[in-house]
Amino acid sequence: MSPDQESVLFYYDPNPSESRAVILLHGLGADGESWGYQAAALSRVGFRPITPDLPGFGRSPLPADVEWDIARCAQMVTCLLDQLGLDRFVLVGHSMGGTVAQQLALNAGDRSFSASIRLLTCSISSSAFMLLIVIAVVQ
Repeated sequence: MSPDQESVLFYYDPNPSESRAVILLHGLGADGESWGYQAAALSRVGFRPITPDLPGFGRSPLPADVEWDIARCAQMVTCLLDQLGLDRFVLVGHSMGGTVAQQLALNAGDRSFSASIRLLTCSISSSAFMLLIVIAVVQ
């Protein structure tokens, strides 16, 4: 597989502009469209929401010869950020997307940014919890 094929993610960008980008990473069994209400609200207040379909979900393919894992997802999101030329953004992940967001921050390496991680939990029912991870990335 070529590096170009490896880094292809389909993404929604409903407000392409120079506004502050907010990268919204979906949870397991969802895709970028699952952030539709939040993306619309963020656009209305002047942000640029970007909602990729993680590999193997929605319109982002996962080639048959590639093993799916969180590290590969984080690498592909990093490639997308590079392709879009984004140096400053807010990174939000829900459930599995939160894990991908954490991995992306851990893989930052030479990138110069600071990250603050906020874990937000709210009870959905007596036995289920939702985990939303927000990583504010500032250069």
